[in-house]
Amino acid sequence: MVKHPIGKGTFSSPEPNPWIPWLVGSLAAIAILSIALVVMKLSGLLDIPKNDTGAKTLAAALAVVGSSISAAVTLVGTVVKYSIDNRSARLAAVEAGRSYALSMNAEQRNRVEAAIRAVDLLGENNRDSTEHKIGGALLALSSLGEHDLAVALLNQLWSNNLVSAPIAETVLSWALEKGSEDAQIWAGAILLRHADQIEQDVYHIWPATQLKWRADLPPNCRVALVNAAAEWMKSQLAKDQHNLPIATILLVQALDDPDGDVRLVAAANLRPLMWAHLADIKMGGGYIALSIKEIGDRLNRLTDGASAEYDARVKSEIDGLLSPGVRKRKSGHSSGTAKSRHGRRRRASR
Repeated sequence: MVKHPIGKGTFSSPEPNPWIPWLVGSLAAIAILSIALVVMKLSGLLDIPKNDTGAKTLAAALAVVGSSISAAVTLVGTVVKYSIDNRSARLAAVEAGRSYALSMNAEQRNRVEAAIRAVDLLGENNRDSTEHKIGGALLALSSLGEHDLAVALLNQLWSNNLVSAPIAETVLSWALEKGSEDAQIWAGAILLRHADQIEQDVYHIWPATQLKWRADLPPNCRVALVNAAAEWMKSQLAKDQHNLPIATILLVQALDDPDGDVRLVAAANLRPLMWAHLADIKMGGGYIALSIKEIGDRLNRLTDGASAEYDARVKSEIDGLLSPGVRKRKSGHSSGTAKSRHGRRRRASR
């Protein structure tokens, strides 16, 4: 959250020197009068003859002096007016800054008070709160931009079955969309920890619009998310052994992720599907239609090596979810063993 502290320096503004305008005006007036006297001296207006012409010369001299004095006074007045306007503008700027700082400080206090009230709704040890109050408190924290606090509370509440899956999806979605990097990593880890709850009875929860893989998230967050998608795929296979799980849409997109660990996890979980009798995904609503052939072509274009140990473990897990009649039996195929090994890679904890 962006903070706007208020201090004495926030309202300070350099005060203009009150003598500068008068000094500039006086010097300008002296310069004008000096120039006028020099011009009068050179033109002979100061040498007044003692005859009838002298009166005319004196009148012309007085006219020049009057004009010079008038110009000097006008100049001084202009400088003084500029000084006054400048000072007024400075005061107005300081006042505007003070008002902005005070309003931001008031907004900050209101947000903190609202967050405290939202946490209070949870009650001591959550004994006094219903699921609706807890969900409302978490949504309030997320709407206030307190994503770090919201996901931290969600981690505990979801584990204790005190928050519904839709609320959890909303909190995680906002954290991934608007939260800090720490909040995004937390969100990915929490979703992986509760990956068994992504698939609900009549719907699923996934904190991304239309199952779009986001390669702009922090690497650790993406590793957690791809593992969560893999666990979701397995939970779908456990319920339906004849149709390609929807989660494979995310895993196929993750094959283009810039992080090699993400690609490794996605590929390892997709390879065992190539030897299973699964119907293609054919659905609308903005989702990507996907076929076993497309998955195979994409895996064939993948240039990354693989981890034989990890691939074998994943293959064993997925084969254990499929009945023998669903698995194809073709000699010479290997769904998980890789010809090369990249060494030890980081894994998101399950």
